[in-house]
Amino acid sequence: MSTVGGTGWRTILVGGLRGGGRGLFALDVTDPSDFSESNADKMVMWEFSSADDNDLGYTYSRPTIALANNGRWVAIFGNGYNDTGDGEAKLFILDIEAGQDGWQPGDYVEISTQVGDSSNRNGLATPALADIDGNGTVDRVYAGDLEGNMWAFDLSGNSSSSWDVAYSTSGSPAPLFTTQANQPITAKPVLAKHPTIPSQSSPSNAPNLMVYFGTGQYLVETDKSNTDTQSFYGVWDRGDKNLDIGNLVEQTFDTSYTGRVLSRNFVDYSVKYGWRFDLPIAGERAVTSAVARADTVFFNTFIPVIDPCTVDGYGYKFAVDMVTGGSPKETVIDVNRDGVINNDDNEDGENGVIAAIRQDGYLPEPVFIEDLVFTGEVATKIKKLPDVPTGRFSWQELIK
Repeated sequence: MSTVGGTGWRTILVGGLRGGGRGLFALDVTDPSDFSESNADKMVMWEFSSADDNDLGYTYSRPTIALANNGRWVAIFGNGYNDTGDGEAKLFILDIEAGQDGWQPGDYVEISTQVGDSSNRNGLATPALADIDGNGTVDRVYAGDLEGNMWAFDLSGNSSSSWDVAYSTSGSPAPLFTTQANQPITAKPVLAKHPTIPSQSSPSNAPNLMVYFGTGQYLVETDKSNTDTQSFYGVWDRGDKNLDIGNLVEQTFDTSYTGRVLSRNFVDYSVKYGWRFDLPIAGERAVTSAVARADTVFFNTFIPVIDPCTVDGYGYKFAVDMVTGGSPKETVIDVNRDGVINNDDNEDGENGVIAAIRQDGYLPEPVFIEDLVFTGEVATKIKKLPDVPTGRFSWQELIK
């Protein structure tokens, strides 16, 4: 970030405590040679905790640093879980250069969804950010809550007083989408421009973003035994609100195959807003962020095992078509691990393209290096795919 006082470019690290506490911190890590105990006061910029605002819960939500439309550098994050305030799911936007002399009115913005209360505490997960107009500032934010709502926040105004939940009904905040049976959303969504409808040709569809996310939670010990059905969704934000599963096309697993093969039911985007499918195993959940590459969405699921004498559990590595949510149009995963991507990896040629393969242990967010996707220490060869134009996720200086 470039400081307002003109002292030059600085590198700032902002982190949270996850289940270890209700707080975040910011460190100035511009000069690694200053990293020492004697320079701790110089490095530590601020702390923000539930003592400053009791609407902040356990900080599982990962902060993202961005340049806001008011010209200030900010840290954006959800309020997390089990707060001691009013229990509503909220988005926090902190001015990074504030807080060094305590937190004052105007140092941060708190946007409430007004969903949740002290007897049924809600919480907002890690948000995804979008720069809609390509000018280097964050315009829109998406995040899910424990009640199964996917929220859109509008930060496009030049004044922070105009920032709010993007949609409303009779003056109250309205979600973009609500999952079936209020399935909890605890993972950061992944965003991409609509793959078949150009924004410039249909300005009435603005912001014209696809929002991809899974459901389920794995936060407390009792979550291990939860067997509620969870799902994965691809929802189109074209300016409408209060969407539900009736607005989506459902895909299903073809049980005639041994492997996980999904249907490819057509999604007519003139009348539908995306797609969904249920995860087939009791207790299976998607609790880490997906990744979008080319025309494919990659994500991992997890099925806990309660027996303490066994491994942590197991999960599935998914690759699904971005447009329909079905099996990819052509082979993506090296299922038989022979180093070659071809029809030998399918069950019935192009009709039986495998959408997911099993892996033991807890599966974190997928990481890509060339034509390999890593989940933990396990690498799987995939078809080499270019990155999808998702918009800006983080901000960094390229040229001084």
